[in-house]
Amino acid sequence: MNCGGAVVEIFRVRSARAVDNNKTEQKEGSVASLAEPSLAKSVADAARPDNLYVFARYTFFYTTPHHRPFRLQPHSATILLNAYGEPFKVMVGKRSYSTRAIAFGSLVSRQIIAPSSGLIALFVMPESPLFPRFVSLGPERFRLLDRDALATADEDFVALYEGHAEQDQAMRAYQRLTGLLGEGGTDATTWHRARELMQLIAENPGLSLEELAAAHRITYSWMSRLFSHSVGIPLRDYKNWLRRRKVWELLATNLSLTEIAHRAGFSDSAHLSRTYRRWFGMTPSESRRRKNVRYFSFPFDGHR
Repeated sequence: MNCGGAVVEIFRVRSARAVDNNKTEQKEGSVASLAEPSLAKSVADAARPDNLYVFARYTFFYTTPHHRPFRLQPHSATILLNAYGEPFKVMVGKRSYSTRAIAFGSLVSRQIIAPSSGLIALFVMPESPLFPRFVSLGPERFRLLDRDALATADEDFVALYEGHAEQDQAMRAYQRLTGLLGEGGTDATTWHRARELMQLIAENPGLSLEELAAAHRITYSWMSRLFSHSVGIPLRDYKNWLRRRKVWELLATNLSLTEIAHRAGFSDSAHLSRTYRRWFGMTPSESRRRKNVRYFSFPFDGHR
């Protein structure tokens, strides 16, 4: 099973430990009947584990009741919503938005500033065919979404958050969410070119944009545009993404943070920790200590 590198393996380790340890404010939606009373929900969330659902290649759901008020800037594209249809607040730049669902393109800096009870995130990795569709979010690279349009999947979202979703529920939730992005996507030629470029960089991580341009007999500026258009992010950011995948892989080993930092191309463990927190809202040490993550994996084909 592959989900953007070693993400599956690192969460598989945490899951095993968990088993061992047993554009503006929107109205409250149509899922009020599904929402638990606030006090009861707070009590339940205090002991609720995170959940990771892998059901499509380079795409997964992650749910968490744990609020971390850090500013994040992940390489993945993301759709964030509340399972119970309740509003939450997000800071993008200097502006605050109250919403019940929102989509972010890659590397959009944001901060969740409201309690995160009920939050579900759909993460889409740069290698996913769905990734370029987030370009349609426009120049600001994020969009508030219509949570009411997801009403037919309300029970599926609650099941995901509460940790008992089945494969068909995960797929319905995925289809409803990605449907809000519209039908636009990457044509076959562009996607094939993107796959070739990503494979080339994966095999030759030190390859510069100049060398890539020379290999394709085009100018530097044209290759820069070609890579960004095909893959969805600039070459420099894609290389940083590969370092992120490497960190995931190494965190599942017994290496020290200093050794991981050096192997993944960071100057030291402090540099790694600062960058990692910007990606995930926690330090790598905190990530390693987390035990209550349940892992769910479903069969999938190569087209999703």
